[in-house]
Amino acid sequence: MISNRPPVLAHERFLADRENFAGLDLAARFERIERTNLWGAATSVSGLGSEDPATAAIREALPALLQRLGARSLLDAPCGDAGWIGRLELDVDYTGIR
Repeated sequence: MISNRPPVLAHERFLADRENFAGLDLAARFERIERTNLWGAATSVSGLGSEDPATAAIREALPALLQRLGARSLLDAPCGDAGWIGRLELDVDYTGIR
């Protein structure tokens, strides 16, 4: 299948480093991604989608949404590096699964 989508930085970097993942279990793969900042984002080892510009709307809306819903807890799975959500003041019990 041919795609007209532009290349994604994380995918390009993975393809260039693919051979280094051979023989690694899942935990070791994620450790390598984090250690080498494979996804290439300047402020988040979880990639461009976890940086401030990409999370601005959710950071603004989430606290009010949880309050309006009367939520008492939030389960975040998967949570990546929790960089952006860790800076929010949420009046809930937060559990992030890594």
